[in-house]
Amino acid sequence: MSVEYCSIMKFILPFLILLFHYFPSFSQEINWTLQVEGVVFMGEDKLENARIVLYKNGEETKTFVTSSSGKFSFSLTPDNEYLLKFSKSGLVTKSLTVSTKGVPTDEMKKGEKFKTQPQVYLFEELEGMDYSALNEPIGKLYYNHSVKNFDYDIDYSRKIKVKIEKVEREQTKKVAEKKEKELQTKTEKSASVSNTSSSTSAVNSAVNKEEAEALKKSKADAELKAKIDAETKAKTEEEAKQKAMDEKYIAAIATADRAFNSKEFNTAKFAYTEASTIKPTEIYPKNKIAEIDKIIAEEKYKTDVEEKYSALIEKADKSFELKSYISAKTDYREALQYKSEEKYPKEKLQEINKIIKEKTTENTTPKATTAESLTEKITNVDLFVMDLALKYEQGMTEEIHEDAAKKIIRRIVVKGEIANEYTKVIYKFGTYYFKNRNTPSSESVWKKETEISKDSENK
Repeated sequence: MSVEYCSIMKFILPFLILLFHYFPSFSQEINWTLQVEGVVFMGEDKLENARIVLYKNGEETKTFVTSSSGKFSFSLTPDNEYLLKFSKSGLVTKSLTVSTKGVPTDEMKKGEKFKTQPQVYLFEELEGMDYSALNEPIGKLYYNHSVKNFDYDIDYSRKIKVKIEKVEREQTKKVAEKKEKELQTKTEKSASVSNTSSSTSAVNSAVNKEEAEALKKSKADAELKAKIDAETKAKTEEEAKQKAMDEKYIAAIATADRAFNSKEFNTAKFAYTEASTIKPTEIYPKNKIAEIDKIIAEEKYKTDVEEKYSALIEKADKSFELKSYISAKTDYREALQYKSEEKYPKEKLQEINKIIKEKTTENTTPKATTAESLTEKITNVDLFVMDLALKYEQGMTEEIHEDAAKKIIRRIVVKGEIANEYTKVIYKFGTYYFKNRNTPSSESVWKKETEISKDSENK
């Protein structure tokens, strides 16, 4: 190695180290995983040392072996197509596909884990059997957007199920034939031994014992076959029942979804309720029923608001036509409580205030006294009462003012179109008096008309 090369490397090596140290990894962050935790069986027994070969996007990546309890466990990552092959020497191989594509990552939480727990049943590979149906996966697992979780492809499961059941029936038949053949061979062998061997008691005893065992084994095999047949029949009936229930559920959901999309909410709710009755553990129909109830409640609320608003406006308009401005103003104000953005009641309130102002101006302008003018004349007292009723809300309103010498408690009481002003003046040195507008009043009137406890006076 030249001295010049060593000098160059000595110069650039620190910068290379810095680059590797400070530049972050550009690999895509994994936000979630699918945890696969299953069991492999052979008949009713959990199968030890079964092999699970994992293929990722067509390439073999890992191999797992089941524990003494037949269990296996591993994690799958997003946006991949997986194939899982289950096998053991002398047994038929089965496979399962899992797609982790199409999962909406914006809805997933960082580090979130999904879980699936498949149970795989392997059986003996027999000569002369056609297992080509099992070259296809026994199930396909994918992300179901409607339930927001991983689920099996129902349509595919129904199709492959027919093929698998056919294989299982042939397998059961073949096993029974094999056992019958083995029994026949043993029986023939026993007969041969009996004909060719000596007729000593020891030999006869051995033959009789073997025949008894063969008979016992034959009986056990027949019982096993009957048990398998009964289980197969029960399983077939249960699967048929499940299939019918699935079809009925899917039909009810389809009807409900169509009605929901057409905004026929009562029909949709009935169909979702029917679906929920068929499958009580399903969350989807329950969520849709809750959504419909919310929509119906909101529509009812809007209808009620519209009816109450319209009734108040109609009532206010009639009062306005009759020149009963205080009643009209009260109803226009209440109508605004239901629809605060409406312009009409606001405009009518402005119009009422303008009318009152004009009448006040007219009242202060000298006019010739006529019979007509006397009947239309509004006194200062009337204007004061009207002004109070227009300014203050229905009920009692209290105002407190205080200076160095006294405390003034003013209470405005509005009942319908009638308003009254009550005042209590309390001097610092202890004296106090009452007024009704500008007229002296008493404490008993003050308490009776304003209907408020003395506690607030001393605050």
